[in-house]
Amino acid sequence: MTEDVERAEPFEFVVGENYVNEKGPFEVMSIKRDKMVIQWEDGTERETTVEMQLRIQSRRRHEKEMREKSAQLAAQKAHRISKAKGGASFKGLQSDDFKDKISRTRWRGRDMLGGDVAHRTQATPLHFQSWAARNKNAIQWADAVLWKKKRKALPAWFFGGADKTSFTFGFRIERPAAEGDSPSGWTAFLNWLKNQENEQWLREIALEEGLEIYDTRNSCFSDVITAGEKSWSLSDSAEAAVDSLGALIERCPEAKPVDLVISKRIPKKDAIARKKDISDEIAKLISRLMPLYKGAADMG
Repeated sequence: MTEDVERAEPFEFVVGENYVNEKGPFEVMSIKRDKMVIQWEDGTERETTVEMQLRIQSRRRHEKEMREKSAQLAAQKAHRISKAKGGASFKGLQSDDFKDKISRTRWRGRDMLGGDVAHRTQATPLHFQSWAARNKNAIQWADAVLWKKKRKALPAWFFGGADKTSFTFGFRIERPAAEGDSPSGWTAFLNWLKNQENEQWLREIALEEGLEIYDTRNSCFSDVITAGEKSWSLSDSAEAAVDSLGALIERCPEAKPVDLVISKRIPKKDAIARKKDISDEIAKLISRLMPLYKGAADMG
């Protein structure tokens, strides 16, 4: 990442004190050298490393500062935001929204979830807009300038989709069967991922957010990849761990198309219960994954 998450003032954990990470408030139960045991409010305990948790705290503070700066930027560029607030009609996802077909689905519109999330992401240097996915019960979010430049394919985009049992949202990028077939951010994405610091940042975000990585076409790999503190894990592979996600993806057969997803999945009942708060959760993940989006779009 180009952003420096290590510039925060010195920070030190204290046994018995309470802190917050992406999973929620937790208490430090013990610290021994570089190992520490933390316990969340639901009683769940986990052994982790001091270094890992320090990076999380540093990044959280950095992201807070960036959000504050972005909010100021958005205020200065208010003319870029529509006078009519996007998503004004959205009250939350409904049970009827969860299906494989798109008939009679309103949640994807710009006056609904699509526009609500786009409006909440205006506090960025980019100008995000929403589009209902073609023939899919899903939404796409992307920078409006990049969208207008597209021909057959976007470099990358964010998405949200509902099926019969759950709601999924996150980052998506496709590679056509042959690189020359259509404009693609695949090469830029791989180049970004080859940077060890970028991959470590992505792995830590995936661990904090509980993200899953998979290829919907199963042409690159059929496993679901999840993040650990020091490596990636494959769900059904004989390989216990993968040190380099970039190296794994780079081995994908060139002749086959790839549809790579980095996403968070919420059960249907939980997504409905969040009501309008689901917009905030999606917008937050978009903000956190923005360096990945910029990398795939070759925006530096």
